[in-house]
Amino acid sequence: MKISFLNIFFLLIIAKFGVAQNITFEASAPKSSQTGQPFMIKYTLKAPKKGKNFVFPKVDGLEIVNQGTSQFSSFSTTIVNGKMSSEQTITLVWSLTVVASIEKKYSIPSATVTVDGKTYSSNNLTIDVSKGNAQTSNTPTTQNADATVVTKDLLINLSTNKTTAYVGEPIYAYCKLFSVYNISLNEFNPSPYNNFWIKEIPMPTSIKAQEERINNKTYLTAVLDKRLIFPQKTGSITIDPYQATLQLYDGWGFPAQQKKVVSNTKTIEVKPLPSNKPASFTGGVGEFEVDMNADLITVEIDQAITIDFKISGLGNFGLFDLPEVTLPATFERLEPDFTENLSIQSDGLSGSQSVRYVFIPRVPGQYYVKPISFAFFDLQQEKYVILKTDSLKITVVGDSSSSFTNQVVQSDPTQLGNDVRFIKNSVKLKPQNNFIFGKTGFWLAYIIPLLTLGFLTFFMRKKIKQNADLKLVKSKKADKVSKKRLKLAQSYMVSNNNEKFYEEVSLALWGYVSDKMSIPRSELTRQTVVETLKSKNISDQIVSDFVKIIDNCEVARFAPSAVGFNPQQIYSGASSLISNFEKNI
Repeated sequence: MKISFLNIFFLLIIAKFGVAQNITFEASAPKSSQTGQPFMIKYTLKAPKKGKNFVFPKVDGLEIVNQGTSQFSSFSTTIVNGKMSSEQTITLVWSLTVVASIEKKYSIPSATVTVDGKTYSSNNLTIDVSKGNAQTSNTPTTQNADATVVTKDLLINLSTNKTTAYVGEPIYAYCKLFSVYNISLNEFNPSPYNNFWIKEIPMPTSIKAQEERINNKTYLTAVLDKRLIFPQKTGSITIDPYQATLQLYDGWGFPAQQKKVVSNTKTIEVKPLPSNKPASFTGGVGEFEVDMNADLITVEIDQAITIDFKISGLGNFGLFDLPEVTLPATFERLEPDFTENLSIQSDGLSGSQSVRYVFIPRVPGQYYVKPISFAFFDLQQEKYVILKTDSLKITVVGDSSSSFTNQVVQSDPTQLGNDVRFIKNSVKLKPQNNFIFGKTGFWLAYIIPLLTLGFLTFFMRKKIKQNADLKLVKSKKADKVSKKRLKLAQSYMVSNNNEKFYEEVSLALWGYVSDKMSIPRSELTRQTVVETLKSKNISDQIVSDFVKIIDNCEVARFAPSAVGFNPQQIYSGASSLISNFEKNI
């Protein structure tokens, strides 16, 4: 029996030694791809120590456009003769996003890595690359302008369709993102556009990035902001840069680091308008037309007449005044009604602005609405243009000899609208010398406002103190923000957009623990979250559920073929998890 136990002991030692020295280094990739289409190659190292000096072989026709590294650790425990020992296994994954430029069958030699001073080689790979589409909806042809400005792997660029303009001339400005990394937008601050009048162009609530080939690299691109700007002074005006804070992700989709990027500036040379401005010029720049019409040209006394004045065209609507339609004082004018129907184009505001006037004649006769003049600066002709409407002849008929209004008008036309005052037909009298001083109402009138003021002061001080603590504010809003993201994820689930669904669920959980536990986004890692949750005495089951849902989301996003669950399970699990967090924190 002693020999038997001794043999077992030595066998355990040998087995333990063998496990400790078990090192694997494997490569994986898709069997086929297309030219111009990115695909991923992964190298996975499992060893007791961290690997170093990873080297990917150089292959003609293949270009690495993005590279990320992920690390995981696991522990195994053995007990021999009552003594417990633990062994650590470190899993390192190098994820390379690669684009093939040549149509052929690629043989990729083994990559190498060093562990504890010894070099290990992976298996070889074979990938069959066929000819890709020249242009698809997901990979639009890049404009030459982008090829000249994109010189980095991550940047935001401010562009305008003009660098020279007149005062008041519309300029189209936009900010575009270029990145070879997987990213999300954490914070975005547009340029203030000092010395410009701004008309923002509506943007979609969810901005979707597209892939573009620029300078032989594949970039994720997205327009982050668009607007029309109108210079308000002459000379050189410099547009201040945009600023953005971006979250970068590694090859597995985990947060890697945050990066702040600043766009370029842009200088616009603004020319003054010619000095020979017509008297009817009020600032219009563009191309316009005018029209004036009346619904009736023959009316009776006290019958309303409507006159519409309309300016339509393309230009700087909102930066000029509309002319006013006038009639003699024998017409009562009601308050004008202003309407506009405008759309935003890259070369200006297109549409119309209208004013509707309602006049009520009080005296019979023939009257004329004088022609209305409107002057603007025509950008095509680079000169002032004066437009004039036709005059309108209005005939007022009827006998007003017995009209009280007419009598007032004949004596003093300026009294129109003030001729008859409202006469009260019921009066409620109160006895004199009936004072409120000393009565219950008198004291309540003092006490109630004082109590209200005291309550409001206490409430506002408490609110200000809470808002001053940004971490506390974020923590309180964490549940609300995460539920909003889960609601968005549910809409993706209903529309069968699984990729966006898993992405939103993952962001909801990462964002929740970041805000609730006051973990900075730059320090947001799986290990940090697990340690923080355990330090808050969160149960192991809840921590395990969190890790499991995050893992399932990442598997579904990056290896959908290996998914063994459905979106409804993930959605229900995430909702329950956040509820459990709220109950236990």
